[in-house]
Amino acid sequence: MHSHLGGIKNIPRIMVSMRLGKAGLNDWQGLMKFAFYATMLWDALMASNIDQTLEIVQKLLAALDITSFKEVGAMINDTVDWDDSDHAGRICVRPHIDEELDNRKHIYHSIDVVLSKVAEEIAESVPADYAMSLNVVYFPQLGNIILVVTFNRTPSHIEDHEGFLVCVPMLEEWKSDEGIQVFAGWTFQFSSEEHVYFKSEKMHDLDRHIGDIYTSIVDRELEIIQELQERILEYDAAISWACDICAELDCLLCFAEASNAFDYCTPIMSEDNILKIVQGRHPLQEQVVNTFVPNDTLLVGGAGIDAVTTVRRDVDDDESLDGTTFGNSVMICTGANACGKSVYLKQVALIQFMAQVRQLDVPACSTMLISHGDADWVVRLATKVE
Repeated sequence: MHSHLGGIKNIPRIMVSMRLGKAGLNDWQGLMKFAFYATMLWDALMASNIDQTLEIVQKLLAALDITSFKEVGAMINDTVDWDDSDHAGRICVRPHIDEELDNRKHIYHSIDVVLSKVAEEIAESVPADYAMSLNVVYFPQLGNIILVVTFNRTPSHIEDHEGFLVCVPMLEEWKSDEGIQVFAGWTFQFSSEEHVYFKSEKMHDLDRHIGDIYTSIVDRELEIIQELQERILEYDAAISWACDICAELDCLLCFAEASNAFDYCTPIMSEDNILKIVQGRHPLQEQVVNTFVPNDTLLVGGAGIDAVTTVRRDVDDDESLDGTTFGNSVMICTGANACGKSVYLKQVALIQFMAQVRQLDVPACSTMLISHGDADWVVRLATKVE
């Protein structure tokens, strides 16, 4: 189950992007993976011998609406063209989703053939001393432009190289003070160091028929993705709830793994104002040193400053504590620099804090710790040792 949980990404952030209409390709992929791994988690849960009366298991069974999540995954995967989206850097739609979109894409993908034929027609009417080669290229934002390129003017060579676009340098005489000579019926658009761009009546005709084909494709795909997004957001509450429960399960599994790996124990929470720790350890410090020396702790709160001094008993016996027979309310740690005083103080607070966080296992052999009912005292203790 832990591996399936690892495949679930930051769904709350993804759903926020969905609601704002800013979801990108990674967000759609993340939502798709959530649907897949949620289903895998359900299957693993059903196949395991885990006690289904556990609170977290009951929450998970209630939150994992597998039927809905499968529908979400199917809607996304059936609509989004992952390969084209990755190549185009935007969300693209699969074929056969929208007939109008399919027709536009068919025209767009046929532009190369159309432009090659148009280039051949134009080449026949342009004098050789004006341009030895030319072709027609398509810029989605600018329309169709005649570009002077290396396209041999002989008929046989045109047939051999149909569809190729190879650029040639601008004519040297065009770089003089006289400037670029515009062919009859053409209008100058712009030039670069190596090429010159013109418009002709044929180009204007292409603009009117297919000049905006790319932007129309993008617009239609945005409309389809927007419709998909609205359908997905109908499952927003169910997805968010399942994600929260999965996050809780992930935390509990991590806690269990850490408890088993680092030899933690389950604390006993007492209603009495008692803090009893046997062989306590700092959960982080023991991981970065070769040898860590455990220490015991026994504090009984509420004795007051006028109480008779009591003697600290060994904390490994089985006699229960009543808060009045033994134990002190204050412990003073002394010692040389770097002997571990601060680590000891922090480990006491951390063990109490870890126990209060849904009663996690703690780094000790045994413990009797203050219950949630007196949490305010523990907050003040933690503040003192930080």
